[in-house]
Amino acid sequence: MSKISIVGRGIDPAKHLSLSAIRTLRIADKVVGIEPEKEFWKELQNEFGVLEIEDLASFYRSQDDDTVNYQRFVDHVLSLSTKHQHLALLVAGHPRLGVSFIELLRKCIPEHIEIEIIDGISSFDVMMTYLGLDPLEQGTVLLDANRLLLFQYKLERALAYFIYHVCSIGNSKTNFINPSLDNRVDLLKNYLLKYYPESKEVFLCRISSGKNESSTHFRSTVGELNTCASKIDYKTTLYVPADTPSRLDWEYLKLLR
Repeated sequence: MSKISIVGRGIDPAKHLSLSAIRTLRIADKVVGIEPEKEFWKELQNEFGVLEIEDLASFYRSQDDDTVNYQRFVDHVLSLSTKHQHLALLVAGHPRLGVSFIELLRKCIPEHIEIEIIDGISSFDVMMTYLGLDPLEQGTVLLDANRLLLFQYKLERALAYFIYHVCSIGNSKTNFINPSLDNRVDLLKNYLLKYYPESKEVFLCRISSGKNESSTHFRSTVGELNTCASKIDYKTTLYVPADTPSRLDWEYLKLLR
């Protein structure tokens, strides 16, 4: 039986690549993915005998429809799986957090090919460290910006929100060269204004993906969000801090005490 290992390389692979991931990469007879940390990959090859990675960046074309890009990825991976007994597909972060084409790949894989998921450190994990937060302390919700607007989820202000994919709101195209192009940040702003005042403080967080850059954040307000489009790219997540809870179950508090 052939096997495809979908390997989470974390946000910064020099820090986040797990032993399980390294072992998988060592035994695979083909390694593919998008890996901007070229120097680190050479070190990995020299130290652990990992194969040279085939870069899939050329399949990801700006201004193409997202689904076209995803299908191009999937078709190539499926083609390689017929030629190799064990294929390792390297993806940024955690394979199950916001990596859209993975679900499409899983649906297209023939039954005779085994799928294995190797966990990685996600952007959410790194943001918790960068911002100094415990997501359980105040209650935290992860949302996709387009799903929020599509399904009109009700927001509870006593919870904190991390809103992903704010680089492609109301837009089906891939715009990694100029993410502000056709990005309808105004729609997200208007929706948030249903629940928050214009002065509500929010943060645009951009997490480092390697040793050549640092994590940063930009402070804004809900009312000014639409003016921040130029500061948003595919690595940006919107953080909306929780407000102080307005309700308390006093009887339950007695149980806790």
